Amino acid sequence: MIEHLIDWSIHNKFIVIVISIIIIALGIANLQDISIDILPEFSPPQVIVQTEDKGLTATEVEALVSLPL
Repeated sequence: MIEHLIDWSIHNKFIVIVISIIIIALGIANLQDISIDILPEFSPPQVIVQTEDKGLTATEVEALVSLPL
């Protein structure tokens, strides 16, 4: 099967070259439409911590529990 394709390609060089040029042109045309960020946005990882402790006020919970975490 692959031998048949190779033989056909050797005998029809012009068609193979034209098809190759069309594929390259389509690739270049589509390359201009791709939206790729060269430098992605940098944002450090953030974690939301919710803590509760009975008998403590919000400021005490923040100072004694949340900040040490």
